[in-house]
Amino acid sequence: MEAIMSDVRLQESLPGHLRAELIRLKGSAALWFSLIGLLVGGLSILLSGGARAAGFESAVFSWQVMYFTGMAAPLMMVLAAIQESRDRKADMAGLLWRGAHARNAQAARLFGAGLAACLFQVFSYGSIILVAGSPVQESLVAMAYSILGAWGYIALGALVAREMGMAGALFVGVLWQILGGIFAESQIWWLIPAAWPIRILLEPTGVNFNGTPIEPTNPVLDDPPLLGALLCLLFAVAMSALVIRTAQPYKTSGRTKRTQPSKRTQTPAAQHTAATQSFASLSTESTAGTHRRAQHPFPLGAVNLALRGSGIWILTALAAAIIIFTSITYDPELVSQIMTFTLFPVGVGLLPVLSWRIYQTGHALLHVHNRAATHVYVFYHALVITVLVAILALCLVLRGMPLTDVAIRAILWLLVGIALALLALTLTVRFGPAAALGALIVWTIVGLTLGGDALSETFLWMVAVPSWPEIGIAPHRRVLALILAVILAAAASAAALHALRASRRSS
Repeated sequence: MEAIMSDVRLQESLPGHLRAELIRLKGSAALWFSLIGLLVGGLSILLSGGARAAGFESAVFSWQVMYFTGMAAPLMMVLAAIQESRDRKADMAGLLWRGAHARNAQAARLFGAGLAACLFQVFSYGSIILVAGSPVQESLVAMAYSILGAWGYIALGALVAREMGMAGALFVGVLWQILGGIFAESQIWWLIPAAWPIRILLEPTGVNFNGTPIEPTNPVLDDPPLLGALLCLLFAVAMSALVIRTAQPYKTSGRTKRTQPSKRTQTPAAQHTAATQSFASLSTESTAGTHRRAQHPFPLGAVNLALRGSGIWILTALAAAIIIFTSITYDPELVSQIMTFTLFPVGVGLLPVLSWRIYQTGHALLHVHNRAATHVYVFYHALVITVLVAILALCLVLRGMPLTDVAIRAILWLLVGIALALLALTLTVRFGPAAALGALIVWTIVGLTLGGDALSETFLWMVAVPSWPEIGIAPHRRVLALILAVILAAAASAAALHALRASRRSS
């Protein structure tokens, strides 16, 4: 009895929670997520070197600005959401019945997310110091400021994710980043918390918000030393205190409470049971002694039934409405740019996250009934993209865009969309939805930054894969863009099928 009480007191103490968090952090999704920092640092080095090779004046930090002005808030809030989602799904990893304290558990989750965020910044800025030879002092100051800003993002992201989930954290992160970008160089920046983590990084990196070298007369250089850092620290402490103060233990998932769900509150497992039964009746032989091969070699209807409740077609209808509305309102060239730089890269990244959330529980069983199910599931993503591309192409033709230009754009939208969607599917199956969301943020910002920059006229256009339907349609680029898009789509398809096979074997 004394040993049990000692164990309970250990779990109630903050050090006990921190030790448990360190154990759970090993090999976790949050720790893997921090490796995106290497990708960010590598992109900064690649783009800076490429810009100089093309005859442009460019420093490494000219491209690191992509991170802290366009990616930092959504990435760090998704990182915080990973921690919240982990404990929600795992019923607090069994700590509830061992006397876990809700506030200490929340503090430990913030601690774990903070460690992963620190690793992210070390990977990002450290790679620049080691490979590109950037000034060590300025790089270390920028890294410290990025860690400080990330602390505030994580605390806010944890608060949002606790109530709205990972999708809510991503949405708020994007809005927070946009708000910060609007006011980062304004005179009232000190009134806008979203602008503080961006403002403090402009001086040590030596660049403006748009990535150009900072001028000696820029008001940023006249800011009182450490004012922005102090504001970021106060915001991070205040948000952390609020998150910890309002912490509540996550309700158990109901594994110990056997109740019969009603039809309206049917669980995903029950939905998949019904879908699988329908699948079996649609696609398999029921006669004894017959071959196991299904009657329907291409069971698209059954896969669609299994994905019922994912919200894919609702969001597809919403995207179609946006396409039609913008086509009526704006010039076709502007419509094409809006779709290429915003709706297109975001939509294809979210598609597999939504589908796998529903499909994963019945994936292995559906494959048993029909071996074509896995291939049809991959094809399903291509089908959704094809529908939207067809609607967009029709709208552009009706608005007067030349048919040849529309055809080339449509082919690139389709091929690049399939490649990105299946890459996101591979990441989702292998590492979870957070990996796909992180990749979505990175490729959207890279495509938007390079696609609208003078560097899109150089060989660096090939890096901005999501923007190929806009910057790869020039006569001297069309053939190369189409060949590369076909290769990427084929490689992504093979990777997605391999990931699905591995997931099926381990289930």
